[in-house]
Amino acid sequence: MNQATFVGNLTREAELRHGNSGTAIVTFDVAVNDREKRGEKWEDYPSYFRCVMFGKRAEAVHKYLTKGQRVGITARIRQDRWEKDGSKHSMVKFMVNDLDLLGDKRGGNSEPDQTDAAGPTDFEDDVPF
Repeated sequence: MNQATFVGNLTREAELRHGNSGTAIVTFDVAVNDREKRGEKWEDYPSYFRCVMFGKRAEAVHKYLTKGQRVGITARIRQDRWEKDGSKHSMVKFMVNDLDLLGDKRGGNSEPDQTDAAGPTDFEDDVPF
């Protein structure tokens, strides 16, 4: 199994380019925060992930992938390897299968206001158990 799921914020504007066959390729970096206990204090630390998305969907969401945008990602993990000037290099990339825009850049919620959302009593009769 090769799948990763994470939520984070874009660290810069996404880059759109097209491959030789014309396929849209969007590349962007996502920072994911974690917490670690150091001594008596909990400290936040970010991890940075390179993400790549292909096709029509990538071209469609490109304009929304701006610095600070919160996203949910489901992706395959891929390690690219190459040699340059006699030195071996590698980079881990996340090949995006699914992307969800999770609110605005200010960390706000794009979900409807709770007063507008259907409560549990609105669909209790539809639950089959």
